[in-house]
Amino acid sequence: MGIFSKVFMKKELRKINEQLKVINEYSPSFTNYKGGIYEMDLTRSAIHSLATHTSKLNPVIKGKAYEKLSKVLQFKPNPYMTTSQFLYKLRTIYEIEGDAFIVPDIVDDEIVAFYPVSSRSSQIKSFNNRLFLTYEFNGKKDSIEYEYVAHLRKYYYRASGELYSASNSALMPTLELISVQNQGIIEGVKNSAAIRFIVRLTTSLMGKDITNERDRFTAENLSMANSTGVIMVGNQYAEVKQIESKQFIVDAGQRKQIEDNVANYFGVSTQIMQNKANEDEWAAFYEGGIEPFAIQLSQALTGMLFSMKELSFGNEVIFEANKTQFMSTKSKVEMISQFLDRGVYNRDEAREVMNMGKIPGGDIYHIRLDYTEIGEDKNGQNNRDNKK
Repeated sequence: MGIFSKVFMKKELRKINEQLKVINEYSPSFTNYKGGIYEMDLTRSAIHSLATHTSKLNPVIKGKAYEKLSKVLQFKPNPYMTTSQFLYKLRTIYEIEGDAFIVPDIVDDEIVAFYPVSSRSSQIKSFNNRLFLTYEFNGKKDSIEYEYVAHLRKYYYRASGELYSASNSALMPTLELISVQNQGIIEGVKNSAAIRFIVRLTTSLMGKDITNERDRFTAENLSMANSTGVIMVGNQYAEVKQIESKQFIVDAGQRKQIEDNVANYFGVSTQIMQNKANEDEWAAFYEGGIEPFAIQLSQALTGMLFSMKELSFGNEVIFEANKTQFMSTKSKVEMISQFLDRGVYNRDEAREVMNMGKIPGGDIYHIRLDYTEIGEDKNGQNNRDNKK
């Protein structure tokens, strides 16, 4: 098999691990105010939408080379994740870090699992002019030849090397705006909720006496103990006046600009994030945000698993999506009515589009007689003249 033609044995890798040298000092990570890109609600919502819809993809292995792996990829790529969880995490790593790795777990010359690996917990190193990926997953460290790893890249441009993608540093100004705006809202609400008074005394007090009188006034009139809501003052006060605090309101134009920046950066509209998109908006999102990732993922896994000879026999990994699921019910009905009586769909396939189960005899295809092939009919008579 392609992946095992030259791959180092595990024991050999353990021996050379200490001799591996880092080939690139670049660290493809991004940290911003208070933790990172995933810690902002707006950017997390965009990443969550991309990851959620990516998790719907269905992996299929074509060809004879790795038939057993098909079920592994379709249901449980590793002991810790289902396929949807695997794809969700892989897409999340890809969006946050720009690079994501898929590492095969090889036992007795057989692949038994696939793991999504973060670029932050891995490094590409060299040994005897060969590249290796040293990585960590679930607290365990290991190494594998880089050519047998599926490496996904997002912003694939770096003047100093060909291995890593660029970081998300271009989003820093927007993240800082989000952070400042969120802090402003919090502080604005706190300030507007506070009760403040200006009190002018009739007598002259100095230093500590003023402080003591202020604390006494607050304790007697503004504490929780004053349940009446009434403030009583004596003739030692010439004037008592409440300061009106206006509630802080975020500028709508600025908020819209921030939302547009995030939407443009990730290619996820507000309608998608809020699950309000119509079928045209969803189709555009799929073609721009899901399909390109599915293609890159398919090519990366295919290149990892198969040799050129195996590729020539039609072996490949593809990730399919049921595009009909984002259609409206009206559009689905119209499509089914056109496809069912033309023999494009059988009844089970039509029911699947409507999220319904299979039925006995549902795998039989039907076709209207006016769509029969020109030639002899079932009675052996020529019907070409009737079709003119």
